[in-house]
Amino acid sequence: MKKFGLVVALSAVIGLASTASMAAETSPSFDFVTGSYINLDADGTHIGGAQIDYSQSFGENFFGYGFGRYLSKGDIDNTSLAVGLGYKHHIGSSTAVYGVLGFAYDDVSWGSMGESDTGYIVSAGVRHVIGKAFEIDVNVQHVDLWDDTEQNYTVSGKYYINPVWAVQAGYTYVDGDNSLMSLGLSYNF
Repeated sequence: MKKFGLVVALSAVIGLASTASMAAETSPSFDFVTGSYINLDADGTHIGGAQIDYSQSFGENFFGYGFGRYLSKGDIDNTSLAVGLGYKHHIGSSTAVYGVLGFAYDDVSWGSMGESDTGYIVSAGVRHVIGKAFEIDVNVQHVDLWDDTEQNYTVSGKYYINPVWAVQAGYTYVDGDNSLMSLGLSYNF
């Protein structure tokens, strides 16, 4: 009888552990590094480049976020950097709402000339895990740079090959003339 009780207790502990593991697997990721190829469509001109995104949780609800982007076409180069502090709130085991406030830097050079500016970004979004292999992120970002403001609307998705690696694709609508598409690989930790 004691062996039966021990087996039941052990089974319950294993069941709780696997349920906790499954819940962790279905939570949106805020701990990752992503490298992406990007294509900016600027009024019909396609400009290629690369972007690196980094996000790291600390505490239960806070995370740091940053990205670096480089675009180039002919003798025109554009480098953009941003770093910010984010707050996330889980509204279920598979959904989180979040916001980020950060500083932005943008540098444009053409030939031997160039200009740069600093400003800020504010974004808000929702991440949701569908099943165990797919995560969707929808967000809006307000950017204040170059004495101008704009809103960027982004939809992106990650397909998890395994719990650590994911393929990511995204689309950002800037305005009627400008949009950005990305395709990358994400390492989640």
